[in-house]
Amino acid sequence: MQLIRGALDSTRDFLMSDFSEIKKAKALREITRSRSRLFVCVFTLPVYILALWALLNNGRDIIGFMFFYMCLYAIFAINMASKRCPDCGKQFFVKVFLLNVITKNCVHCSLPYD
Repeated sequence: MQLIRGALDSTRDFLMSDFSEIKKAKALREITRSRSRLFVCVFTLPVYILALWALLNNGRDIIGFMFFYMCLYAIFAINMASKRCPDCGKQFFVKVFLLNVITKNCVHCSLPYD
């Protein structure tokens, strides 16, 4: 009976550790996606500027276009800033107040996401 209980406990511990690793990998994948989304917004900034310039040259209204792009950028930045590290539980990209978009590690515990 003792042997069966020990085997069941070790199997349960193995499954729980495997589950926590899967959960950690999923959280790190979400962190990577949030950073990629913000970089897409940053890298499309020249396209945004050219589109604004074309709209202004044609005498069209740009308020809706500007509002859409700024809201999209704000949503992606808030999403990135709100991501938490699966190890330490603190914000992954924010140490005190500013968002660190360059880092590939948690700014608190240095856990890499890639």
